[in-house]
Amino acid sequence: MPTYKPYTEISSLPGSGGVRRIKEYHLDRHAEALANQLEALCRFLFSAGGIAEAGTVTLTGFDLQVQNRLGLTLDGLAPVQIIDETLTLPSTPATGTKCRVVMAAFPQLASPADSYTDPSTSEMVSQPMSVGLGGLLFVEGDTTNYPAIPNGAAPVAQLTRTSTDYTLDLIENTPPTFRW
Repeated sequence: MPTYKPYTEISSLPGSGGVRRIKEYHLDRHAEALANQLEALCRFLFSAGGIAEAGTVTLTGFDLQVQNRLGLTLDGLAPVQIIDETLTLPSTPATGTKCRVVMAAFPQLASPADSYTDPSTSEMVSQPMSVGLGGLLFVEGDTTNYPAIPNGAAPVAQLTRTSTDYTLDLIENTPPTFRW
């Protein structure tokens, strides 16, 4: 199953009577059906992904902030969106290393959690929902080339590591390619 589709880690789900597990299963089946429909629609409309809404990308020291950015993964399978997220870049790359930040399509747990009462035990059960449309991911390259954009991701920015922090070399805004 691709990473942008819902998933359930059954072994970590608490709750008595198995009620929560049943609900989680049904939620994931419904969410997976919606993800399949989104994928089919994206593949129908686009032959390649890109950025639909550029939003703002700002770099302050080691913190890269992305706001209101919407795109389609380069494989054309999933929409990705960042409303407001800040990624703290690692200090480990050597000076001169070319890096890239992308919007990766993977489920994010949303807040607030969905809460309900188990009718048989009167236990209050609360769970986060897998509803996010992606998150920021740092990809390290080498001193000569920017790294390739991984599958299931859309570009955000190209960066170079300096002796003290990073420089923002390019904000990538190539639009998606329509099929017709």
